Amino acid sequence: MKKYVVLLFFLIVGFGALYGDKVEAASKADETELGITFLKGENVEPEIPIIKAPTLPIVDVPIQRGGKLPSTGDLITSLIWTILGCSIIIIFVGVYSLKNIMLRLSWE
Repeated sequence: MKKYVVLLFFLIVGFGALYGDKVEAASKADETELGITFLKGENVEPEIPIIKAPTLPIVDVPIQRGGKLPSTGDLITSLIWTILGCSIIIIFVGVYSLKNIMLRLSWE
């Protein structure tokens, strides 16, 4: 099977090299197929937008510092608990389905 895949790859590459069209990338960048032309030679610089400086409210708001991100160990522990919970749910659903299948087989 592997040799056929390699043979198919070489056939595709060979066919593309022999019968493929050559493409010009940037030589005709000033005109499209529909005849739309772009002005060449004019360097139009964008206008700088007028942005007002951000202002903060004058109201005195207390800043609370004390939040702490969880450590890597806590994150991995929560991931492990999540995987264990999902696996237990999958086992319960599988046992329930197997029980139903065995009950249906015993009735026949």
